[in-house]
Amino acid sequence: MGAWGNGNFEKDVAYDYLGILLTHIVLQIREAIDRFKNELEVVDFSGDGNGQIVAHIDIMTTLSKHYETYPEIRVTEVEDWKTIALKAFDSDMRQRGSPDSKYAKHRRPVIVETFDKLIELVSEFEE
Repeated sequence: MGAWGNGNFEKDVAYDYLGILLTHIVLQIREAIDRFKNELEVVDFSGDGNGQIVAHIDIMTTLSKHYETYPEIRVTEVEDWKTIALKAFDSDMRQRGSPDSKYAKHRRPVIVETFDKLIELVSEFEE
């Protein structure tokens, strides 16, 4: 098709690059999730969890909504990610001796909301 408008992402090459970027983000999330799956006993969620998982999910959701595209993932995979990430977060908070801290009580709902936004986005495209 080539180009269908004058916008930055109204050309095949640019839109393809966006797809490559989203795929890269998905792979980064999968890597971090795999590490958490294998190391739930000793977890530092503040690094990979907040950065490589939650921040990437927020970036991916924002880009997907803005450019009306979506990453090549299924709702069930994102739900699995959410379960693993929340277990890792809770484990990290327990290890730090602060499962009931102000930070934990305020941060956990933000993590849940971030995953839920992606689940909602992906479910729209699965229908």
